[in-house]
Amino acid sequence: MMNRTTLDLTNEWVFGDIICKISNYMQILFGSSEILLICALNLSKLHSILFPLRARTRCKRDGVKIAIAVWGIPFFRIIPSIIWLLSYVAKVRGLKKQRVI
Repeated sequence: MMNRTTLDLTNEWVFGDIICKISNYMQILFGSSEILLICALNLSKLHSILFPLRARTRCKRDGVKIAIAVWGIPFFRIIPSIIWLLSYVAKVRGLKKQRVI
């Protein structure tokens, strides 16, 4: 968020290539994890409704596995974006130069 605010105020990217890649990586990671977390919560609710007697023991046992999957899948899926995506400088709408990925 601070990166975007600075970009809006100065009309150019001042943080360098590494912060540019890390910032975009983190945005994609948190967005993907949020979507998977919502899906996991809804599946847990569905399981509790369909199998009310088994839900309590299963949720405690599988909670750690679900948490690792919710954060692990996006983490490893997005690694290529931080390695292979190139950042470049381009003019946007006639303003000063901005860093774009």
